[in-house]
Amino acid sequence: MRIDEVHTHTPFELSDGWSSDPSLRHVVGRLVLLNTPARVHQILDSLAAFAKTCAQTSRPLAALCDRPGAEPRLVQYNEWGQRVDRVETSEGWRGLKDFMTVHGLVGEGYGAEGQEAWLGKPDSLGGREQLGAVARLFSFARNFLFAPDSKVTPCPFSMTDGAVRTLELYGTAEQKGKYLPKLLSRDPTTSWQSGQWMTEVIGGSDVGMTETRATPLVETGRQAKAGDLYTIHGFKWFSSAIDGHASLALARTSSDTSLGSKGLSLFLIPVRKQDRPPIPATASYTDETAATSPFNGIKVHRLKNKLGTRHVPTAELELCGAIGELIGQEGRGVAQIASVLNITRIYSATGCVAAIARSLEVASSYAQVRAVGVQGRPTLLKDIPMHADRLARVGVCYRALLQLYFPTTLLLGKAETGTATPRDLRRLRMLTPVCKAFVAFRTTECIAQCIEAMGGQGYMAENPLPEALRDTLVERIWEGTPSILSLDVARIMVQTKGLALNEWLQDCAAVVDASTGALVAVDRGKVEKIGRQLDKVYAAIKRAYIDGAALATGDGRYARSLLELIAIVTSGVGLVEQAAWSASPSTVAVERGDAGLELETAVRWICGTDGGLDRTLSELDALMDGAKLASFDSQLAFPSRL
Repeated sequence: MRIDEVHTHTPFELSDGWSSDPSLRHVVGRLVLLNTPARVHQILDSLAAFAKTCAQTSRPLAALCDRPGAEPRLVQYNEWGQRVDRVETSEGWRGLKDFMTVHGLVGEGYGAEGQEAWLGKPDSLGGREQLGAVARLFSFARNFLFAPDSKVTPCPFSMTDGAVRTLELYGTAEQKGKYLPKLLSRDPTTSWQSGQWMTEVIGGSDVGMTETRATPLVETGRQAKAGDLYTIHGFKWFSSAIDGHASLALARTSSDTSLGSKGLSLFLIPVRKQDRPPIPATASYTDETAATSPFNGIKVHRLKNKLGTRHVPTAELELCGAIGELIGQEGRGVAQIASVLNITRIYSATGCVAAIARSLEVASSYAQVRAVGVQGRPTLLKDIPMHADRLARVGVCYRALLQLYFPTTLLLGKAETGTATPRDLRRLRMLTPVCKAFVAFRTTECIAQCIEAMGGQGYMAENPLPEALRDTLVERIWEGTPSILSLDVARIMVQTKGLALNEWLQDCAAVVDASTGALVAVDRGKVEKIGRQLDKVYAAIKRAYIDGAALATGDGRYARSLLELIAIVTSGVGLVEQAAWSASPSTVAVERGDAGLELETAVRWICGTDGGLDRTLSELDALMDGAKLASFDSQLAFPSRL
């Protein structure tokens, strides 16, 4: 029997990421209306138009990356035996980077410095000067819409974004004038992308073990100052976006290795010789790269062979006399590069939540065209309660993560525009690692469920979901694993002496109390159920982390439980607030959701199994009561080999 004689599948259809996603429109609409009411329609209309542009332009470019041989390739030597270290990328990858550049996916979140001409164009909403703190939310919403068809090009642009912020905070006037116009340019022929080189073989996430060393290019006999040139020697183990133009890198400027991370300084290293600063005539400098190599004291050891993010050229780099400029104060490198991490972690969350949106759209679209036999009758998957139940769980998780992710972007905008209160700054410091970690490990679970919902078709490489699963798995590692980020949250609690946690508890309770009036008319029983569950959570947190001082034990398992509790409750409270907003009258015509559906979503997340609150509380109780012994964990995780 020929293929054209048997049943054929009906392919699923994709829309743009805005018109097909009411949950996204509602949360963005609420946050914009509450913070920039005069610009709400302009912002929402701009996002709707940009979503269509992505579907029409970036999606075909992403398809070019699926052609055979489109993954990046390293050519170390040419046919004459000369070292050239040429990194070749595909037409699709370069086109997607140009798309991000032209549409200002970094620049729209910033002010006019370095991009005055671009913010004045008709397709720009004007950045910080016009949108204030909402400029960040708007910028990340655009990245969110682009991400599913991006082939992870936001990776180099997230580091570029971080470099811009670092220069804003710590760059000299000369450095800002030299580098910001390049990093913020919307002309692909002149724009720069920046990397971030931190990870080394010895240290992994512990940058205090950095071996890379920096030596002044010219001994001046004075104290080092920003802008001084150094030669840098070392080996960077994970260096993403080697096809970029510059990178921020940590290197040791003190010979005293006992200083750990306090002996590290931050440098901006132009990737290519043609872009490095002029070498002073008094300098004793030997270029250790081949004359035929374009790189600035850099040898590309190899490209990483990764499970996912296959189109991102990630390299192992030998720094053999790279010339770099000191950024900020000597010995303050770790504190200064934290500005990059705060931004790249939010980009990680962006890609993850956007991947759930696309996965859910694909699985839902498939369910509306795929019929299977149920009691002898063909039935669409969408009409089978068991199938709808599993996808509904993904939908609940997606809606909850939106409520964790977008408010975090708004807090970042407030911090960058100087409108954040000290309370806001502590909340941002706490929620950034919480958001990144929690979103990362929930995303892979959601995508796997969507693959399962499509059966064999979901497992096919031509389907976007397997690639989405491989690509988002890296977010559980890049920029800190959930365990590392949990320890970061614990440090915040110690540094603020518990103030950050107490403020968060107070604010969560206040939001729920303020929402009760609007929601009681929707369903009093559900409102009371949420209140009882949250009271139980607050009591458990108080018992463990405030009265019990669990974090003082040094047992990192308490930190992981705390991170999950903060994430689940923050997103759940956001769902409650969203439902109350939809139930409340407004004089501004902005699309709102179904308050009843949104309240049901909050109940399922907070009180049901979807959020995982009860499971997390049970694990915390086991830790507190000594029932979950570390010795048993060790035996189960590392069984002896016979």
